[in-house]
Formats: sequence, C-alpha cells, structure tokens
Amino acid sequence: MKTIQKIFIIISFVLAVLPGCVNNRTFETYHSFPNQAWDRFETIEIAVLIEDTAPLYDIFFIIDHDATYPFDTLYMHVVLGLPSGETRINEYSFDIKDEAGNFLAELQTDGTGSIKLPLRKGLKISKPGSCIFELEVLIPRVEIPGIHRIGIVMEITDPED
Repeated sequence: MKTIQKIFIIISFVLAVLPGCVNNRTFETYHSFPNQAWDRFETIEIAVLIEDTAPLYDIFFIIDHDATYPFDTLYMHVVLGLPSGETRINEYSFDIKDEAGNFLAELQTDGTGSIKLPLRKGLKISKPGSCIFELEVLIPRVEIPGIHRIGIVMEITDPED
C-alpha cells in the first residue's frame, strides 16, 4: 500500500510541475477567464519561476480569444517584478485584427484563435526566483468579451538571434 501511495505522490508532483515547464527552454503560465471576458478593473497576476540565470529570455504574451472579441487592438499595462526586486513597467498596443477587421489569429472550427505577441527580447535575469507579471487591460469598457485565456511564455534565447 505504501508503494502505491509513493507512486501517487510522485505522479502528482510531476503533473503539478509539468505545465509550467514545457521543455528546458520554455516556461509558461496561463490564466483562464471562466466567463470568456476580462473585466476592465481585474488585474491578473501571473508568476513564472526561473531558476537558470545564465541565459537571456524572450518574453511573450499569449491571448486565446474567440470571434466575439470586439476590438481591433488590445491595450495593456504590464508590470514585471523580477526576483532581484527590480520592476519594469510598459504599456502595449497589440493588433488583434488587421485593417480589414479580420482576426490575425487563424480561428479554429470552434471559433477560437490564439496569438503569441512579443513583450521583451533578451531579458537578463540576475537572481533565480519568480518573475511576477501584473497584467491590466486598458480598454475603457467594463468587460472585454471574447477572451478565454491569457498567458506568459518565457523562452531561453540564443545570443546570436
């Protein structure tokens, strides 16, 4: 019986850690919106644990949306808290649709699409720990419909890129 409990604990640990680390070069974390809408005053906090401080990291914002997303652009405010205590603050304007009003993401048969947008290239992290992202939508509406999930992806970059 104890062997089965040990196996269950090991499997549970692996399944808990696995989503945050896709491979040894990519780290990602997501936040889902159960009602497929992002409230204007809801600041989302996403933490990505980084232990290796030797490489540089490229950071991307992921948005999974559906055809009910009403705007051409997504305006956001991003605060990045680094493990060293340093803070980086930026505002972003991401195109979600082209000039003709077509979604840039290829919509699947279920009507959803995903876009991977660059936040920062070649970030050096000086201390291991959690990078904390505070994400706030800046569109002046109480609720932004059509957003299913957002995420942060951090990829180890090659210095030659």
